Amino acid sequence: MDTLYQMIKRFIMAWIWLPFLAVTLAPFAIYGLIRRKVSQTNFDYPSPLAHRYSLYVMLGAVYLLFMDLTLPFPVPPQAVPVGIFVVAFAMNVFLANTQKRV
Repeated sequence: MDTLYQMIKRFIMAWIWLPFLAVTLAPFAIYGLIRRKVSQTNFDYPSPLAHRYSLYVMLGAVYLLFMDLTLPFPVPPQAVPVGIFVVAFAMNVFLANTQKRV
C-alpha cells in the first residue's frame, strides 16, 4: 500500500508541474526554430550529431520522468522541474539543428 501511495503522490507532484512544462517548452521551442531559420539564411551547417543526441536526451529524460512514478527509493522533489528543463533544452537543440530542408 505504501508503494501505491508513493506512486499516487509522485503522479500528483508531476501533474502540479505540468503548467510549468507548457510555459517552459514554448520559449525554448520558439528560440530553437528562430535559430534554425537564422542558420537557413546564413550558410551554417546543422549538426546531425547534436540533432540525434538531443533526441536521445529528450527520450531518455521523458522515460526517466515516467519511471520516476514507480521507483522504489526516495526521489528528490527537484527531479521533475530539472527533467522538464532538460527536455526543453534538448528540444531547443533538436529544433535548431534540424536539416535545412525537411
